Formats: sequence, structure tokens, C-alpha cells
Amino acid sequence: MSATLLNAQNAADFNVLSYGAVADGKTLATNAIQTAVDACNQRGGGRVYVPPGTYLVGTVRLRSNVTLYLERGATLLGSTNIADYARRNVIAADNVENVGIAGPGTIDGQGQAFWTRKPALERHIEARLPYMWVPHHAYRRVGRTSGTLVRFFNCRNVRVEDVLLRNSQAWTLHLFICDDVYVRGVRIRNPLHGPNLDGIDIDGCRNVIVADCDIITSDDAMCLKNSQINNQSRICENVTITNCILVTTCNAFKLGNQAWEGYRNIVFSNSVILAARPDDPLAREALQTVVGIEDHDRGFLGPIAGIHIETSGVGLIRGVTVSNIVMDGVRSPIFIRRQNLNDEGRRSSPPGPVSDISIENVVAYRANAASTITGIPGYPVENVTLNNIRIEVEGGRGVEWVDRPIPEMQDAYPDPHMWNGPLPAYGFYIRHANRITMRDVTVTYQKPDQRPLLVCDDVDTLRISGLEGDPEHHARMLIRLDNVRNAVMRDLTIPPHVPTWFEIRGNGTRNLHLDLAGAPATKDPISLGEGVEAGQVRVRGMD
Repeated sequence: MSATLLNAQNAADFNVLSYGAVADGKTLATNAIQTAVDACNQRGGGRVYVPPGTYLVGTVRLRSNVTLYLERGATLLGSTNIADYARRNVIAADNVENVGIAGPGTIDGQGQAFWTRKPALERHIEARLPYMWVPHHAYRRVGRTSGTLVRFFNCRNVRVEDVLLRNSQAWTLHLFICDDVYVRGVRIRNPLHGPNLDGIDIDGCRNVIVADCDIITSDDAMCLKNSQINNQSRICENVTITNCILVTTCNAFKLGNQAWEGYRNIVFSNSVILAARPDDPLAREALQTVVGIEDHDRGFLGPIAGIHIETSGVGLIRGVTVSNIVMDGVRSPIFIRRQNLNDEGRRSSPPGPVSDISIENVVAYRANAASTITGIPGYPVENVTLNNIRIEVEGGRGVEWVDRPIPEMQDAYPDPHMWNGPLPAYGFYIRHANRITMRDVTVTYQKPDQRPLLVCDDVDTLRISGLEGDPEHHARMLIRLDNVRNAVMRDLTIPPHVPTWFEIRGNGTRNLHLDLAGAPATKDPISLGEGVEAGQVRVRGMD
């Protein structure tokens, strides 16, 4: 337990019952709890104690040196009357320090009272929704205020421990421009069909540790942001997230969709990312409420991306390490994107750099979309290392997808679905990227797939060793290289029946070194397209 919370427990307790709170779930207790918080602050700090019972509240504002402690069996129940709120936050803390929430109790926002079904949803009831659909597309919030369940703004030394947060109106726990933050043992339970139900949003914060959290929600589960609110923004840096279980129908670990300043020194490790189980009560509610049927494609309940790293603004992304992650039922395991479209739909010139990313020791089962590393023309993703990656994809795509032109989509929202259909590789699609390293990467599929394992387009300085695809490989080629420069590839596992190992295209192709020692004999292992100079492709290990 943190020193701050221990000190709070050893200091004076301020029992909310002593200030007039009624634990019947009907009598508004906001004023009584706020009076207890203010008294605690005025007397030098301590612990505001909430005993078992249900307390109906609007917005409660935390003060410096105050820990709000929710006993087991205690619930702060958000009012369904909008007039009881300031910005619709159940708990808010602004410009304070040494502040926290702790205890095994619950904060329940009753967020469903502030949603309305989108009219377009009615067309989909009793029908199978498109693959790209996620449940939180079905509803929208009423009004424009934030609806965040718990919000800390410009605070220092923040602690949130052990509490259950549920039924938020929108974002669940928002930490904005905070320093020295510790979040541990927090559980989040939100409906899988709710709008904008992010789990934890770390927004322009510094020196953050998140550990041992268990999140089920419909939108991004663990999301690093860099927002600009009232002309305030700050780089998000020195963040460690570890030992978490993330279940979502959107993105599990997401970094970068708001990038006014950027992100630096980020670690995500030792965590499990899952699709919701159809028999889970939250999943059953989403299936019945949104779809009207219960046997929907499992992809409907799966995360869009397991690891989602992208910038769509001027801020940088530099120094991100992801390690020891297991995924099951994620649509696209890895999505890395550099783009120049910000949240307001305006292009940023130039877009912020995306570089120095390491992803290692990842296992992903039952994926149904390729992983991607993509920039845009003139603005590549740089310095990405993938090491010891094992991915199982659904597969089953036909030859018609192999030569499909892939639009740049510079004006699209960065997302694994942005290209409006399957990509021409079943494993990895890499485009507009520099200095990419892949070591000991294996991708297999459940159903025969006619696409190659890997497609690289406009890539400079590519280092690959220990790459392996499905042993039953059904495509006409194993790897396609378009306008690739300065590449070294070795220790590839090539099935004996693959007719073409490499299809190499583009007059920008330069300086390829392919070490095929130990590869099985085949008639035409390398296909050179028009414009490729034979002298630019050097092959070792072929008889």
C-alpha cells in the first residue's frame, strides 16, 4: 500500500454518516459527503470514510490531502438527474495534491440513463452486422459534457487503489495533466454497448504507474492521450503499465490518437488482452441489446487492436516498449500508424515522428486481421523492432485480395479497419517505414489463405531473421517486396511446396541481400518484376 494511503489511514477518519449522509440509495448525499471532504481538508487531511450502503450522489470534489475510502459494500451511486452534476463527473479533483480514492467499494455512474440509441441501429436489428462494427457505435450520449466517472485535472501525487468503477457515462477514469500517479488493483466494468466508455485515460501525465488492473469496457481499455483542453496540453511521458487484464470491443492498449505534444518513455508489459466471452453477462447484454441475436460473429466482441500505436497530430511518439503480452480473439494484434490528420479533421504539417518502438514476447490467438506498420508518403514510421512474436490468424482470404491496391487513407481515422477490407498479407503489412527489424516472428492461420505472409512497400533498411509462416502455405509467394531498399533477410523457414519465395517489384528496389541457405530447392524462387535490376538483388545459399 502506498505511503500516502497509509498516512491517510493513520490520520483522522471523517465518516460521512456523521455529516448527514443517508445510505438508502434514494436520498441525495452529495452535500453531506462534500462537507466531510471539506472538513478533512481543512483539518490537515486524512480519510473520508464511506461505510457499507448505497449513497446517491452528484459531483463530489476531492481536496488536497484527502483520501476517499470506500468500505466493502459501500457504493457511490451516480444520480440520473443531470442537474446534480458539474460536468457530469461523479468524482472530480482539480488543482490539488496528495489525493486519492481507495478501498474495495464501488462507484457506479448509472451512465445508461444518459444514452440514446442511434437511429441507424434499427436497420441492423435481426441482421448480422458488418465485421467492422463495434457495440459502442450503437448508442450516443445525450448532451456534450464529458460524462467522465472519475476525473483528476492538474493534480500531483494521485492514488487510486482497489476500487470498482462501473457504468460510466463516458470515460471511466481520466487523469489529465497529472504528475506522480499510482493506480493499482482497479476494476472497471462497463456495458459493452456503451458510447465512449474508455477504461483508463492517461492524458498528458508524467510519472505514472498502473498495475494489477482488470478492465472490461466497450471503448479503449488503456488509453494514453495528449489532449488539448482550454488551450492546455502537455507531453505524456514516463508511464509504466503492467500486470493487467484488458477486455474490450475497441482497442486494448492505445497510444496516440490525440498528439498535441506527444508521448515519450512508455512501457506496457505482462498483460492479457481478451475478447469478451459470449456467456459473460456484459457480452450477452450487448448482443441482445445491439444486435438482437445471440449467435453473432465472435469478431463483434473482440478488440479491434491489441497494441495500437499511432499519431495523427504534430506530437511525437518516441521510446515505447511493449513486452510479454498474450492476446486471444483480437482482430489486429499490432497496429502502428503515422498519419497527419488530427482529431479536428485537419492535417498537421508535418505529422509528428513515430520512432523507437520495441515489441517483444507477444502471443496472439484467433486474430482475424493482419498486423500493420504504416506511415504516409514522405513521413515513415522509424526504428521498430519486433522480436519473438507468435500469431495465429483466422485466414481464409482468397487470391482476389493479393493484388488489391491499398489507398493511402490519409484523411481516415487511424484504425485497423481504415482500408475497408482485408490487406494483401495475412501476417504483416508494412508500408512507408524505415529501419524495421523482425526477429523470430511466426504467423500461422486456421483456414487456408491465398495471401503472402509479409508485404513490404516503400521500406528502407529492413532486417529480418527467423521469419516463419504457416507450414501449409497456400499463396503463390511467401513474401512480396515493393520498392524496398537496403534489406537483409536470413534464417527464413520456407515450406517446400511454395512456388515463389520472393516476389520483388518496383523500380525503387535497391540493395537486397537474401540468405536462402538451407531453403528447399524450387524452380523459380525469386520473381523480379518490371523495373527491378537483377544486380540489386543478391542471393546467397542457392545452388
